[in-house]
Amino acid sequence: MKKSQLGAVLGCCLLALANLAAAQSRKPGLWTMTITLSNAAAPAGASGHPTTYSADVCITQALIDKYGAPLPHINGSCHITRLDKKANSVSADMVCSGATVGKATMQSSWTADRATGSVHFVGTAPKPADWTSNSTSVFKSADCGSVQPYPMPPQ
Repeated sequence: MKKSQLGAVLGCCLLALANLAAAQSRKPGLWTMTITLSNAAAPAGASGHPTTYSADVCITQALIDKYGAPLPHINGSCHITRLDKKANSVSADMVCSGATVGKATMQSSWTADRATGSVHFVGTAPKPADWTSNSTSVFKSADCGSVQPYPMPPQ
């Protein structure tokens, strides 16, 4: 095999390994997630100011392998209609029926120890809803301690 052919084969192998490493770059374990929620459909007279809160979440390898990122749990019967998972990002659409009726669009991107994401939900029942959440997450530990794993979304 010529040196140029060997170089091309090694280059392809290194690129494949780099892509595999990138695809597995998000770490399972305990993450601190900070979410800012903005409600565009706040009733007249209600505060339309964003609400921010933080929580520790335990992300399993199974959730990373299947979805890449935690997906929201919205009251009602929701299911994913589109999932576009890449090495360091995911985008998805979700439709909800039942107690809550509406549609959500989601996106998230990450490195091994940091992630950002957003969810936009527009609903029609039980009352009109239009909200957006933006999140940032920071990896804390491979051990989740007493924090229960983030639930897998329903299929």
